[in-house]
Amino acid sequence: MEILKVRDLTKNFGGLTAIGELSFEVEEGNIFGIIGPNGSGKTTLFNLIHGFYRPTRGEIVFQGENMAGKKIHQIAASGIGRIFQTTAVFQERTVFENLFLASAGESIHFLQSIFWRSKKYKQTFLRHMENSKRILKLIELEKVREELAGNVSQETQKRVAVGMALATRPKLLLLDEPTGGIPIEETAKIVELVRKIRNLGVTICLIEHKMKVVMNLADRILVLNYGRKIAEGDPQEIRNHPEVIKAYLGEDYAVAEGY
Repeated sequence: MEILKVRDLTKNFGGLTAIGELSFEVEEGNIFGIIGPNGSGKTTLFNLIHGFYRPTRGEIVFQGENMAGKKIHQIAASGIGRIFQTTAVFQERTVFENLFLASAGESIHFLQSIFWRSKKYKQTFLRHMENSKRILKLIELEKVREELAGNVSQETQKRVAVGMALATRPKLLLLDEPTGGIPIEETAKIVELVRKIRNLGVTICLIEHKMKVVMNLADRILVLNYGRKIAEGDPQEIRNHPEVIKAYLGEDYAVAEGY
């Protein structure tokens, strides 16, 4: 069953069409890869799904509800989480505090309850503490719980960012370059984390430039070029698709599998 349906999605910036009449579906529980050359519209697509941009036309249907035109906080509350290409954490807060702030942010009444010390304060506080502890264990960062997020490695910061997105309990998680800026020897750790998240029942949409990563992770792959779909299929189909090889993978990939 599909969790996300995109229908005839178009985004124009003046005379430039960044996304053009794009349609695809994401099956619940899958890892859906999105690839394409720089400037092909991948991040713009995420910005549309997550509400940062309003589409010029088209539909973004998540669990039966059209999200097109809704605000970011409404989309997040519906169950769509996201990490960005540039890792965004609170540098001067500890790893655990980052997770707690993300968890508490899901409840607009939480900060009010702190201020007013309402009767529900303790119950709400404990709920967010337990959620943060659960996420900390999931992303395997218990040993650096009290380290400042700005002092840990890039790979660890990526884990924190993923944990912050998970703290809001998403049903669909958008991952923009989760292995970007990470040394090749540490990439496998992020790949295993993505698999672990999927195994917990979270559907994942993944933008990734490292072909070995996306080919090994994705159940299905969408290929964009100039904002339009040029191919969609399983990794084997994409690996051998002549248009994909020409536009993105290159002839060397066809010979040496690109990695």
